[in-house]
Amino acid sequence: MSSIYKTADGRWRGEIQAGKRPDGRSRVLIREAKTRRQVEEKLAKAQKSVASGIDLESQSTTLSAYLHHWLTERVTQRVKPATLENYEYICRKHLLPELGEVRLNKLTPQAVQELLNRKHAGGGISVRTVRLIHSVLRIALNLAVRWRLVERNAADSVDLPRQTKTRVSPFIPDELVGFLSAIEGDRLRALYLLAVGTGMRQGEILALRWEDVDLVRQTVTIRHSIRRAKGKGLLLGSPKSESSRRLLSLPILIVEALTVHKEAQEVERAAEGPKWKETGHVFTTFVGTPIDACNLGQRFRAMLQRHGLRRMRFHDLRHTCASLMLHEGQALKSVSDLLGHSQISVTADFYGHTFLEAKQEAARKMETVLRRAITTAGTTETVSESIQ
Repeated sequence: MSSIYKTADGRWRGEIQAGKRPDGRSRVLIREAKTRRQVEEKLAKAQKSVASGIDLESQSTTLSAYLHHWLTERVTQRVKPATLENYEYICRKHLLPELGEVRLNKLTPQAVQELLNRKHAGGGISVRTVRLIHSVLRIALNLAVRWRLVERNAADSVDLPRQTKTRVSPFIPDELVGFLSAIEGDRLRALYLLAVGTGMRQGEILALRWEDVDLVRQTVTIRHSIRRAKGKGLLLGSPKSESSRRLLSLPILIVEALTVHKEAQEVERAAEGPKWKETGHVFTTFVGTPIDACNLGQRFRAMLQRHGLRRMRFHDLRHTCASLMLHEGQALKSVSDLLGHSQISVTADFYGHTFLEAKQEAARKMETVLRRAITTAGTTETVSESIQ
């Protein structure tokens, strides 16, 4: 509850209930100003402070206290578990040790800039991580500004290190031939073919269940992604974005590989008997449980090394799919839809150089067509003149 009234000296005063004192008495926050509107604004700020569970008006609330409240009361209900883990790690590892004891209302752009400079210059961390530290702090302080806990976001007026654009490293056609030869007979051949033939993300493939696969209609529906959560093991969750939920048509080669894989899984299930743990997943361990992404990555790299293939990440199979499609003349929009990108600009940013090469190849083909037409037209005119 709050009340506003005019004092005997002509000033305005406002009062707001702010819980109980340690001795049990009611705690009242009082704000004064020259006008009623100024008092209302001060009370609104105090109300936000009380509602958020942090008392900024005591002038002692630290960034550490605020970030703890932000993570537990706001972020937890609004982001995916993986995102929450990343935010918590950035706060625990980078923000709290450096700025945690700074009072929230005393945090300056200079202090934030100095932190980022130290991390970039001697922290032994990547530019991407430095930019992530800034992003987490900026998001957290945006809420503080909206709540009028601080007047400005101290993370807004800083300079960030420039991030170089990541160049994808897909298989070139000759390498792809060697890769397809290497996975022949591999227990996870169908998994690798799905990655390079559809561009599915690793988490989407490992989350795939047989109920998501229609071998008759030759389609696969992407509904989930899988990830390891700290202390909870492997968990199914939603895909990366809403556009990541998609229906894909499968090449016949992949349908045939999945059919063989399903039959082989039935043999493994029968061989393990009661040890088999039924999860419904398409790709499993030898006892039916989902495959961990780290284990798959190790197996993938070992396979490449064993066959003398260039070292690359599993994610580069997705890049290989996109690059091959663009080289074959597929429209950028079609490739973006296949990959489940939220915007076509994301696809263009990753594969702009490949798309340019595809357009240049199309231009060369058009050059050939036009020159052939011009030559044919010239020959026709010559013949026509000789007849006349």
